Amino acid sequence: MRCDMLQKTPSDDCATANPRGSARKGAPARAAAPGGKRASLFNYSEEEWSEIEVAIQVVRKGPLPKKARKWLVGEARWYLAARSQLINERRTWQKATLLAERLRQLIWGVAERDRQLMVRAGYSMKKSQATANIFYSEDLGAVARIRDSVEAVARGYERYPTEGAHFDNPKLMYQFKVLLIWTSLGGELRVSRHPKHGKVQGPLARFFRAVTGPVMGALTPSPESLPDIIERQKRFLAFEATPEGRFALKNDFFHRDPHWPG
Repeated sequence: MRCDMLQKTPSDDCATANPRGSARKGAPARAAAPGGKRASLFNYSEEEWSEIEVAIQVVRKGPLPKKARKWLVGEARWYLAARSQLINERRTWQKATLLAERLRQLIWGVAERDRQLMVRAGYSMKKSQATANIFYSEDLGAVARIRDSVEAVARGYERYPTEGAHFDNPKLMYQFKVLLIWTSLGGELRVSRHPKHGKVQGPLARFFRAVTGPVMGALTPSPESLPDIIERQKRFLAFEATPEGRFALKNDFFHRDPHWPG
């Protein structure tokens, strides 16, 4: 699915679709345009882009690269679209496994019924079985392969419920991507604290807030939660480097790959 085909829906209650960003933070999303037209896609306002660029100057001087801008906008749009759909990938693949097995059993039952019919009509057991195989073995094999495939994905989710949680959670994936963009620009996964009051501060804290605030609105993580988000990022990245993580990446590329508005 192309990122430019995604749109925010009325359920996005923490960011409006106003491309200029006015009154966006904490405000309800704009309703879909009348007549079934597509609502405006999210974009940062010029002021918000300026805030992001100021935050990045510590790690790289000059304007934010065009590629980084596209990536930030693409991930924001993807998050807003995925969040509105409320999809649970884990349960979806588990249901697909059950349905595939049910279909296999149904076809097998039809094949067995026809085999018994031929026996009652006077055909030999061998002939009846061979005929049933001719008609149903290909379909049974195809359904069995689909069942095995979706079952493997479902089991993969069961194997990494904590380490791979970002694959099945739009919010975690969005935060994960924002930190990926930060490190791709040369930033480090660390924060500092104010020497007097101990509050979280530093370039990453400013960048993370500037990027996620206009998108997540009232749901934007507080600066104090950033150390935990960074530790989670490191855990997710370490998991992706394992054999189980590579398997997860193979099956979740649609969500994990960078999203670019085209």
